[in-house]
Amino acid sequence: MDSEHDGGRDPVPFLVVAATGTLVSVAFVPGYVMALGGTMWLGVAGAGLIAVGFTAFVYRRMGSTRRDVRRELPPETRLRTIVYGVLVACAAMLGLSLLYVLA
Repeated sequence: MDSEHDGGRDPVPFLVVAATGTLVSVAFVPGYVMALGGTMWLGVAGAGLIAVGFTAFVYRRMGSTRRDVRRELPPETRLRTIVYGVLVACAAMLGLSLLYVLA
């Protein structure tokens, strides 16, 4: 992977993050769509759209960073980001569970 600002990059982190997002969407989206009354093909199409969107998002985020201006973040900022991420993930899982229970 080449960035517009510097030379080549290691593609392994991108592949790991993109593959993880793809596997999670393919594993969970079709089941939830079918549980909510949709067809399997609709679930697979939705999972594919989510996987493509997630992969494009990760590629954009990893391809647009500049290593020459990058600095280390303080631990408080990293911890706050992790906590917010966990809260968003918990809210998403709670919302999906409520959709499943109320359907």
